[in-house]
Amino acid sequence: MADRDLGERIDILFALAGARAASGDVGGASRGYRAVLELDPAHAEALHRLGNLQREDGDAGTAIRLLSRSLATRPGHAHTLNNLGGAYRDAGKPGLAYLALSAAADAMPGDARVWVNLGATLIELRRYGEAADALHEAVSLDPACDEGHHLLASALYRLHLGGAAEDAVHRARAWLAACPEAPLPQHSLAALGGEPPPPAASTDWVRAVFDRFGPSFDTHLRALSYGVPARIGELARGGPMAGGARVLDLGCGTGLCGEHLRPLARHLAGVDLSRGMLARAWAKGLYDRLVEGDIVNFLEDQPARTWDLIVAADVFIYVGDLVPLLRPLSSALGARGRFLFSIEAAGGGAAEHGYELHASGRYRHAEAHVRRIIAGHGLVVDHVEDTTVRMERGVPVTGWIFAASKP
Repeated sequence: MADRDLGERIDILFALAGARAASGDVGGASRGYRAVLELDPAHAEALHRLGNLQREDGDAGTAIRLLSRSLATRPGHAHTLNNLGGAYRDAGKPGLAYLALSAAADAMPGDARVWVNLGATLIELRRYGEAADALHEAVSLDPACDEGHHLLASALYRLHLGGAAEDAVHRARAWLAACPEAPLPQHSLAALGGEPPPPAASTDWVRAVFDRFGPSFDTHLRALSYGVPARIGELARGGPMAGGARVLDLGCGTGLCGEHLRPLARHLAGVDLSRGMLARAWAKGLYDRLVEGDIVNFLEDQPARTWDLIVAADVFIYVGDLVPLLRPLSSALGARGRFLFSIEAAGGGAAEHGYELHASGRYRHAEAHVRRIIAGHGLVVDHVEDTTVRMERGVPVTGWIFAASKP
């Protein structure tokens, strides 16, 4: 009778802890699972769930201990193996993570999430071909798995950088065949050299890349020593405009240029494809108007001579052919208006078009080509300076910042 009473009490405590977890009461849930473990130290699911809560709280060491105890109680449990692998990754132990996640994938071969975790771990271990295999499995199981697509693009880029360009192209073709509706494989295949580059990245690709970046974008770019918005702001303030300008920020993202442009503007507008980015920009309180949409379409809808200053910071890395944009931009720019923008410097692959699509997925332009097409659209190049756009994998990415004006 006593054993049955104890079992019922444990069941009640476990159910209450689960209800608290479901309602968002993490502290209450943790206390509940600990109460269960005081009565039954080998309660596998209480150990498992408490380990996950500790992992979410950032305590990877405690999570590993709890999840390992749970696994000892029920060896080979697939979900525990998957979460233990994640905890090892959090703790910076990808080798141990790989062992746990490989076992989880064997136990749950139809679970895309496990293959994503395994692929991410293999990227950390620099086993890029194996990572691509795991991530291909993930997106084949779940074509809507955004993280799987982004990680697969990253694995193929690293394969390409490591000298396995042909293998990367072959894998990109297989990825496109498996997921023809996804926005990333087509662009990645072209970037890796498997197809001619399109004149610009597709709007679906741009949205897919940036919507997932919104909350962490500013922090991510600071880590890459990204200084283009500040320099564009300096050039804008050094020009003839005072504080009454109508200013348009093309591809405004999270509003990194906004703080530098606001002092010049009586009206500051931004345009971007990513709703997630625009939400971050709006929260900064810098813009009078923000528009979700394509920048070319937006410019085509503008009356002539609407804007005194137009800026585009790191926007043309997603546009190869600049002509369709420059036509409406020149019209929308007022007399004596200024256009400030940055580009990445192209290598030898830009000879035919004046631009190239790099394996990173970004477009790079030849300086002389940009000068010609700027002049061909009624603008005068006032200033060009070379710059380090950002750091990538510890290597400076070179480019130029242009200032042009409309006579």
